Amino acid sequence: MQITQLLSRTEQLHGDATATICSDRKRSWSELARNVRCIAAGLREAGAVPGDRIAIISQNSDHYIDLYFAVPWIGAVMVPLNTRWSVPELADCLDDCQPTFVLYDCSSASIVPSLIEQCSSAIRKLDIVSLCRSSGTKAICPPFRRKDDAMAGIFYTGGTTGRSKGVILSERNLMANALTTALEFGYRADTVYLHSAPMFHLGDGASTYAVSMMGGAHAILQTFHPRDFLATVQKHAVTHAMLAPTMIQSVLDDDAFACTDTQSLQRLIYGTSPMPPRLLEDALAALPGTGFVQGYGMTELSPLATVLSPAEHLTSTRRLRSAGRPAYGVDVQVVGPEGIELDAGDVGEIRVRGANVMQGYWRRPDETAAALRDGWMHTGDCGYFDRDGFLYVVDRLKDMIITGGENVYSIEVENALTSHPAVAQCAVIGVPHRKWGEAVLAVVVPNEHQPAIDQAALIDHCRNIIAGYKLPKGICFASGSLPVNAAGKVLKSELKQIYEDYFANQREVAD
Repeated sequence: MQITQLLSRTEQLHGDATATICSDRKRSWSELARNVRCIAAGLREAGAVPGDRIAIISQNSDHYIDLYFAVPWIGAVMVPLNTRWSVPELADCLDDCQPTFVLYDCSSASIVPSLIEQCSSAIRKLDIVSLCRSSGTKAICPPFRRKDDAMAGIFYTGGTTGRSKGVILSERNLMANALTTALEFGYRADTVYLHSAPMFHLGDGASTYAVSMMGGAHAILQTFHPRDFLATVQKHAVTHAMLAPTMIQSVLDDDAFACTDTQSLQRLIYGTSPMPPRLLEDALAALPGTGFVQGYGMTELSPLATVLSPAEHLTSTRRLRSAGRPAYGVDVQVVGPEGIELDAGDVGEIRVRGANVMQGYWRRPDETAAALRDGWMHTGDCGYFDRDGFLYVVDRLKDMIITGGENVYSIEVENALTSHPAVAQCAVIGVPHRKWGEAVLAVVVPNEHQPAIDQAALIDHCRNIIAGYKLPKGICFASGSLPVNAAGKVLKSELKQIYEDYFANQREVAD
């Protein structure tokens, strides 16, 4: 199945059913499909041809759903861009992918002209709202049929370890993942999925196709706010939603949570960044009628690799630290440096194989060759399987800290820290140290609803949980929140730059 076939089939089977809910505007699948065909005709009339790359800079809206189908409808390549990036970062990506068109909404209208001026290639701009409003005057065009392995989209990574890379995904990649996602997340024709995460993010984009495949409805928040999220769940009887851990925390903390009817919420999907065990336990207790689903993956995997199902959230507290088991149609292994599969309990690199694995990185042949080896995608994540086949992700290979010859996985230390109620958020990094080579440094955001705690007391708390060599040699308390990307992942590369000289100026607090 291709993207165009998905839409045509859904229109045939569910034409009168609700497709999108945005503000006070509702549309059926027949209306959406008709709009998609007209927008596609408008893009062709503007000069877009098959193979063109079309960048999108937009907040969440029902028009974004249209573009997820209209761009493939003409055989063009969709390039959703992060609206939170700075102008130089956006310009860098535009220079990299060299699109023929940039489609933009009112939130980015003021920066688009300067963006285009900074790019070396000729780029035309089209206002999304005007394009969609004028679509009714366009002649409807037939869908373009391309090969299953043809490039359908370029999705840029979050850039947690440096410059963002463009991930090339094919029709087969996106549709294989959509089918897997629909099965694993329990999407059906009566699903009402709430787009509360950014729609440029592939974690949300995967559900765009998966929900559409089943004929479900898309409810859309332009931007996330916990009170708006709760109000929309109640008003539109939302059944499924996807939230990053920080978003879940803000929903639980909001005053409106206690008086909101959330009985319709069947599934709460989370992932994109590590979930503190204490937060997950609090969320399970606060939403006892909701099934929680964890999805682990990455952009390069379209993005789903493993799933922890609702039932598996209830079997044991220890299992809540797991990323689940391989998703339908996906092979996952943990291997050592020589590429040999490791036994249960042994930590190695996670690698993935399946129809969901990317075609490669855009214009980065060396990095593509390093990632795609022997038919597997090498994720750069460290992890291990237990004897029951559950995967535990312990760190990024690049984030593993080697201190005094010992390996320390940051997530172990972060879990120990966040088990204390005074810690709202934390990140653990390795920074240069004269004696240890690298030393463990924790950057902690205090929980404003709890009494303050000092470094020594927090270190003592961790002593009962992790080995002495894993204890932070220093703790820095930060106000507000830690720097994160659009997926909610902490930008540890930024923290390492900020705190690079920490131990040159501070006294360590752990032995």
